[in-house]
Amino acid sequence: MAHFLDPTSKASLSALTLTIGQSKRIALYGGGPRGEQLLVQAYGGAAVMIAPVATQGHTRVFTLTARTAGSTELHAMLSPTQRYAAPIEIKITAPALAPAAGKLPTGKLAARARIAAEALSHVGHAHYLSGAAGNTPGNADGARFKRDKAVIAKADYSAKTAQVLAAMTSIAAGSQVCAGSSARLSAKPAESMTDFLARAKAAAHLPLAQQPTSNGLTPRRWIFRGKVKTATPVWGESCLGKRHFDCMGLVNYCVDKVWAGKTAFGVDLGALMDKPGYYGATTVPATAEVLDGDIVGKQDKGVWHHIALLHKTANGVFVIQAAESDVGVTGGQKYVPAEWQRRVRIQDGYLKE
Repeated sequence: MAHFLDPTSKASLSALTLTIGQSKRIALYGGGPRGEQLLVQAYGGAAVMIAPVATQGHTRVFTLTARTAGSTELHAMLSPTQRYAAPIEIKITAPALAPAAGKLPTGKLAARARIAAEALSHVGHAHYLSGAAGNTPGNADGARFKRDKAVIAKADYSAKTAQVLAAMTSIAAGSQVCAGSSARLSAKPAESMTDFLARAKAAAHLPLAQQPTSNGLTPRRWIFRGKVKTATPVWGESCLGKRHFDCMGLVNYCVDKVWAGKTAFGVDLGALMDKPGYYGATTVPATAEVLDGDIVGKQDKGVWHHIALLHKTANGVFVIQAAESDVGVTGGQKYVPAEWQRRVRIQDGYLKE
């Protein structure tokens, strides 16, 4: 009979308590009566994101990420209507922070400058990858709440489906493969893709760090939210040693560098924009002066879909963001308040200098 378990201890799981933004790995052992692969779905008032991570024999591993407060159940389904294993009852709570109140915070300027400086350090260097929060592929050096999401994709040396030294993540929207900032590159490969793939395949037995690139570039089939973006593989920067972020991952990673809270700063986009007070932040009026490290969000049809940081300079205020999956982290866009639906600011008491 199929059942849920902890992938580390192998103990059975029947209940979990998570805070909004927290991630937890769970495993499902077994399948249907004829070996069918079971559907893993959540039912209930609270939202939890389910991302497949790995398959190990008869065990499939998933990452759960809590999105909204409330209760839900995780089920293994033989069909969309037929449950097949004892569920996991999941309770999701808001982080243990009191709602922020009082006057608009304007202190801790050095800490706020460090948020912006950290974000700026990744402009032109870091790659964009959905589900990633700052780690270099294969290393657990990302944001504290999400350290190791980016990995190097399995090598493929076929001309139509090439993947060479390209980072990937597995999230609820499907597999993602990094474009290697292909749209902003001035470098060109030193050889044809056919010649490079033959050379790379011949060196496949070498450690990753010793495998070849072509003028720093490798081909990859760019996949965004589970969809292949181009008819043929694109040339992008090798993902080895590159930090990878999505928009929320960049904000979480940079704010956490100066976060004084007892737990890591790891917040869901919608939760931070809708209830900033529960995360040590407060909404900033559109007319208020911008400070380094202010956080801005965009909505589309009532759904929050993008987030970024602000940086104040003598030439104006600029947006630092991981916005385009083929561009990476950028910092050259001027801040236009009308283009953003909300601005929030971390409270002084939650910043360390």
